[in-house]
Amino acid sequence: MCKVYLPNLGLHKSEIIEIFIKEKSFINKGDCLFILESNKVSVEFVSEHVGVILNLYIKLGDFISDGDLLFKLDYSKVNVKYLENKIINLNNNGIDIPVSPSVRRLASEFSINLNLIKGTGLKNKILRIDVINYIKNLIYKGNSYAIKNSKFSEFKEKKYNLGDLKVKSGINIFNSWSKIPHVSHFTDINISSLEKYRKKFMILNKVKINFLVLVVKIISIILNKIPIFNAYLSQDKKKIIYREHINIGIVFSSKNGLLVPVLKNVFKKNILELNNDLILLKQNIDNNKFSLNSFTQSSFTISNLGKSSSGYFTPIINYPQIAILGISGFFYKPVWNKKKKMKLKLFLPLSLSYNHYVINGLDVVNFFNLFSLYSNNFSYLIL
Repeated sequence: MCKVYLPNLGLHKSEIIEIFIKEKSFINKGDCLFILESNKVSVEFVSEHVGVILNLYIKLGDFISDGDLLFKLDYSKVNVKYLENKIINLNNNGIDIPVSPSVRRLASEFSINLNLIKGTGLKNKILRIDVINYIKNLIYKGNSYAIKNSKFSEFKEKKYNLGDLKVKSGINIFNSWSKIPHVSHFTDINISSLEKYRKKFMILNKVKINFLVLVVKIISIILNKIPIFNAYLSQDKKKIIYREHINIGIVFSSKNGLLVPVLKNVFKKNILELNNDLILLKQNIDNNKFSLNSFTQSSFTISNLGKSSSGYFTPIINYPQIAILGISGFFYKPVWNKKKKMKLKLFLPLSLSYNHYVINGLDVVNFFNLFSLYSNNFSYLIL
């Protein structure tokens, strides 16, 4: 018997975000026992031992530091040769399933029971593609028993933890790529007048206004003008359902990954109200305070890469929505007027991905034309 401690990983007070072991579990060299997260870094703890866990001193959600006792291990009665030549799944009640640690981790992220998957590898070994195909099959089936009884369907009114949010995000990505024919359109919009309005507004109202607030307001007016961008396609692809409210999801990067909380009823709110809503969303993200309502009923999504970004990108549509707008960093470029005089103007790169089942190129041209029109006449638009 021996005691196993957390080695010097240089991670102070790291949280156990995934755990794959329990008492009486067999572990082998190379098995991933648990995953730690600290300062936005995830680290797999891989076993250097072979044996049976007698006493386990850690659990999911614990914060541990270098030198902490993890478990006691009994290796006296273990058939070492057997264990070293067979990879054992630690999550399936002692049933031996040939699967690598990386594939086991993928299954764990989506709460997939490996007993339900038939491996296609040598000697029925479960491969990464087997897990991916199994997840796709669950999604295609919709509200199947398998989905209803996994983390996929935790739709209770409660504060979601990190794992739940990642699972929900993963489902949307799979749904988006498997069900939506993505097309992307890129352009630059002159926002010189819009930026002048923002600075003047801040001076008059003595408040700091995020430029994103003005973009959100413009988008809400465009969605009211072209409601097809505020709709979604039915599952049988035979009906377009138009939403009554304009709710815009904002993609935030956080220590929990990418999160998409929702600004509600943006068309009916003024600049100050939207600015306060955006500040509150950011505070909730920083403090990890969420409810299910924070992520529901979105009709359109904006993904903002921030001021330091450049160029275009292809944002993934937030299923089952029809379109998503990507925003990159501002840049200046020369513009010549009618008198052939050159002036530097401020431009905003936009990347719009849309569902080509529903939206065509002309719709997108109208979308960008309105964005340009409203950006250059924002003060009159608000009045």
